[in-house]
Amino acid sequence: MRFPGPGDVVPEDVKEIFGSFFPVVKFSNRAMKKLLDLNNEGLSGYSEGFVPTMLNKHGMKLNTLIKSDDTSDFFDVNEVNIKHKNIKIEWSWI
Repeated sequence: MRFPGPGDVVPEDVKEIFGSFFPVVKFSNRAMKKLLDLNNEGLSGYSEGFVPTMLNKHGMKLNTLIKSDDTSDFFDVNEVNIKHKNIKIEWSWI
């Protein structure tokens, strides 16, 4: 899927589009409240694009577990296996 795509409803003034990979995410209470508010306003979209795009638009901090050089500020990528549905993810940036 691509964001924004057919059926996605976002404000016209959104200029920066972000993407994400959601097997591992962490949200603050403030971010969750904002997402609920946006949904209640009728805004929606493909989650892996909509969520980071809209949180950025509303001034919230985005971060990544794995950086574009395949390292992490949070763990040793050579020592920790990230799994999705109990399968090791062989992640790399394209």
